[in-house]
Amino acid sequence: MTYTRKLSVIMSVFNAEKFVGQSITSILNQTYSDFEFIIIDDGSTDSSSRIIKEYAQNDNRIRFHQNSNNIGITRSINYGLSLATGMYLARMDADDISLYDRFQKQIAYLDRHPNVGILSANCKVIDEFGNEIGISQYPRTDIEIRWHSILNNPFCNPCSMFRSKLAFHEKLNPSMEYCEDYEYWNRLLRLTEGANLDEVLLYYRRGKENVSTKYLIEQTEIATSVASSNLTALFGYDYFSKYEVSKLQHYSHHAIFPVDQDDQIIFLKWLKTYQIFKSKFSSFENKIELKKIRKSLARSITNLYLSNFHIIGFSSKLCLSLLFFSPIETIAISVRVLAKTLLKNMGLK
Repeated sequence: MTYTRKLSVIMSVFNAEKFVGQSITSILNQTYSDFEFIIIDDGSTDSSSRIIKEYAQNDNRIRFHQNSNNIGITRSINYGLSLATGMYLARMDADDISLYDRFQKQIAYLDRHPNVGILSANCKVIDEFGNEIGISQYPRTDIEIRWHSILNNPFCNPCSMFRSKLAFHEKLNPSMEYCEDYEYWNRLLRLTEGANLDEVLLYYRRGKENVSTKYLIEQTEIATSVASSNLTALFGYDYFSKYEVSKLQHYSHHAIFPVDQDDQIIFLKWLKTYQIFKSKFSSFENKIELKKIRKSLARSITNLYLSNFHIIGFSSKLCLSLLFFSPIETIAISVRVLAKTLLKNMGLK
């Protein structure tokens, strides 16, 4: 493939007059400046189009395209991908803000790591007024990303950068609208490795008009379908029901741990998922990352006991889950649980 630029930036806009100027400015002010900025107005009915045109008149790096009607973000991004001429592709959303050195750091990393095809980073979550809500951290290494991607999106989508040769083989699926990125990254991870920089490179805006807020129900349903497909592919058959998958996703998002009998069974099945995952990716270079995942599971089951011991006691199913861990890990979990219980009975905690 022949590339005329190092980087193509793609952004779809729909009725984003309030924030689109900030988003465009954050891209044009990047320390890495050799890129084309493909902006697609997806049939906006507000002043978004006028704002974009004003920026385009003053900066020839902007390639502006206007859809005659609203076709959706997935089809608009696919159109942008077809126009791109860069070796790398960067995503951007019309209400977010990229930090000034985002492109410089991401390009440098991809240049140094030819095995990595998808790269993103952590993001700072802000509200409609720019106030900080929190930091979203993502798994760093390829193995951690693959484990995380079973249930959740492993990348901050508007902060992502990936190799254009991947987009040549795979396009976003319009039937996955509102959760197209999660499904897309899972397909691309079959072709390449992923990574996340352990630093904030984007301010991610969360508000009433944000897709994740406005279409939460639709997004959740599609995400559960994607996760169900991931688990079926891992096991080779339907080991989890969609109800069980939705429960697991709920636990992972909210740190709510099971208390009833059915939920304890789901948790045990999740431990088996790790064993299957480990058998497929077990190698010397993945040893450290797999150990991190295992420790995370140990923390989860410890918190499960600590949160619900007064309800479930020494549940046979949860005790059985301890067999999954090494003797040292089992002792550590048991000591923490018993100490917590003793302190509570003594009225000290």
